[in-house]
Amino acid sequence: MPSSSSSSSSSSSISMKIIRALNLFRNKTKSRNDHANDNVLLQTITPTLPDHILMEEILPRLPVKHLITFKLVSKQWNHAISSYTFAKSHLKFAYLLDQFFLINPRSNLFCDWDHFFYLLRYNESSSVNELVGIDVSVSFMFPTLVGCCNGLVCFTYQKDRTSCFCLWNPATRKCRDISNPGGVMFALAYGFGYVSSIDDYKIFSSFGSKTDQFPAFFVFSWKEGRWRSINGLDEDVGNHLLLNSVWIDDTLFWPPNPSSESIVGFNFVSEKLEVYPMMIWSSCVYLGMDLYRLDGCLALFGHKDDEASDFWVLKKHDDWSSWKKSFTVNLRNVSLINFSETGKCLVRHSDQLKLVDVCKEALERVRGDFNFSPMVKTGNYIESLISPYGTTMSDEEELD
Repeated sequence: MPSSSSSSSSSSSISMKIIRALNLFRNKTKSRNDHANDNVLLQTITPTLPDHILMEEILPRLPVKHLITFKLVSKQWNHAISSYTFAKSHLKFAYLLDQFFLINPRSNLFCDWDHFFYLLRYNESSSVNELVGIDVSVSFMFPTLVGCCNGLVCFTYQKDRTSCFCLWNPATRKCRDISNPGGVMFALAYGFGYVSSIDDYKIFSSFGSKTDQFPAFFVFSWKEGRWRSINGLDEDVGNHLLLNSVWIDDTLFWPPNPSSESIVGFNFVSEKLEVYPMMIWSSCVYLGMDLYRLDGCLALFGHKDDEASDFWVLKKHDDWSSWKKSFTVNLRNVSLINFSETGKCLVRHSDQLKLVDVCKEALERVRGDFNFSPMVKTGNYIESLISPYGTTMSDEEELD
């Protein structure tokens, strides 16, 4: 049986590791944190810390890799850190740590394709050689990114000639395979997001065979762990949805397709498809239109034949007349890939990936010689402890 002195020494060692980890966090986020409050917090740390200080004030501020290590301290710590309550508490601080683009190349021309997914930190300038490849713990054939939210990654893949989905947490290496709701079906359009009002992550997908005239609509609930058929939707509208969607304020938005100039949205609260009215941008002659999330707002990107492109932003999400043209840029030979949470855009210039201010002058300085945009899908990613298996699943149950 260990002596009291060895037990005290072990406790002191653990506390010192926590202090060093917290100091590392403070140094990385010192420009965004309240130093006075942190100094008061550090002064309370002693070799024997009260449990509530550890679990409520210190551990939630640490990176996931440290927390996974600390789960080995004891069964009590493992149970506490593995809980959904702790994961939610940790999520409040996760956005103060490193943020990334999760990149899903669709062609090996974009980079040396050794992995299906890569991480890239929000740096002002990076090389494609700095992409960090990450692997899913289960083997999948050519997965396609659907979306990222609070550390969870959703992707779709083909299995036995059907479209299946997966929820994956790259930080904890946990992966939840989600089978097809039934039948030989292909995912025709989809999206993924978090509904804060009910604390649930949801996947929307329309399914159908290549010969079916009308699709079937389903929503998968992370909390309930099952698909549910959604009836009463406009099948003609749903049949013309594109694959890619943008998630904003409980709603998935799809860009106008070649046969329509209207944006279509599916709200996860009302569970209805809505065709939004054509606004002033519909009178412009665009070869194509894409949707982005820019500073929390819906943004429409219209491509013109003269190589000048327009950005329109919906200033108020509940006022469809609040569309305003933000700027016009010349994107000749520039690969616009995505926007960061800070409003800067990720562009490809030769072998460089750069975050630049969204203005004509900035984009012209990083002109490239090839358009890589169609070859990659991206999402904004943070590391979290949110489990793909829902709110009540323990580690042992996940492994089973």
